[in-house]
Amino acid sequence: TFTITVTDSKGTDKAITVHDNMSDGLTLDVDSYTVTGPKDVSGTKTTGQTLVAGTDYTITIKSGIPMKDYATLATGTTIGTLSDTCAFEIVLSEDYVKYLDENDVVTITYQAELNKDAETASPFETNKTTLKYSQQSTTEITTTVKTFEGDLVKTDSSHNLLDGATFKMYNAATNGTAYDLVMVGTPTAPATTTGVYEIKSSDNSGTVATSLVPLNGKLTIKGLENGSYYFEEVT
Repeated sequence: TFTITVTDSKGTDKAITVHDNMSDGLTLDVDSYTVTGPKDVSGTKTTGQTLVAGTDYTITIKSGIPMKDYATLATGTTIGTLSDTCAFEIVLSEDYVKYLDENDVVTITYQAELNKDAETASPFETNKTTLKYSQQSTTEITTTVKTFEGDLVKTDSSHNLLDGATFKMYNAATNGTAYDLVMVGTPTAPATTTGVYEIKSSDNSGTVATSLVPLNGKLTIKGLENGSYYFEEVT
């Protein structure tokens, strides 16, 4: 989950535009946006209220960026043409901005997940946000998102690589939840595996492997978050 915080500034009385530029290794969930800020509740200005999409703000998502499948776009959200440095923009309307007082805070949250193009070494995936006010432009805020890959090698007592075993991978942090993994690439005959798997996501529509089959005694797992994992040898 990514969070963007917009703080109203002195003299800001026009629409505020938030530009966000995600790298290609991130897939946007277009249904995940929430925007909260001050609103009147029973005549009292109250913080943290859900803003009205299409009235208080609009969202434009750049056509062609990696995004999860969606049925219909939410009210106030469109797919369109944006600059090369903007994956989506959120515009807080002029009427809503005029309602804000100096230092009022609007919070935008949304979700994006790492995809098959995510880098496992520097440079990692980045997410840059620029806020444009009527009187000023803030410094870019950059978030770095990291993904990792790991190898499992099975050898005999003489350190010779062994084939024939199959494995499952579990998340130690969730008391052993098994991961759904998908084989990467196409095996070269006579092999039946590439030995490379990645965690299934909306970006990967492949068939979930019932077990992980090494190639020449080696397994490579991609798309890992920072954490602890363990493998079970099942055959």
